[in-house]
Amino acid sequence: MSQKYASETWTLTKRDRKQMNIFESKVYRGNLGPVYDNKKENWRILTNKEIYASVKKPTTGKQHFEE
Repeated sequence: MSQKYASETWTLTKRDRKQMNIFESKVYRGNLGPVYDNKKENWRILTNKEIYASVKKPTTGKQHFEE
């Protein structure tokens, strides 16, 4: 018995790309957790730039989901 695999492609709209980028940031933020800010003496969430620096991804969006 052989199995056949189907492949589909679709175009991403700007809204789709934005939603995927938001979801990706939320996942990274959840995995990396909050950080303690010594200057303000409180906990805070990471900024997008800090997230992408941690995972070594560009913040320009070019290799992220193309915009």
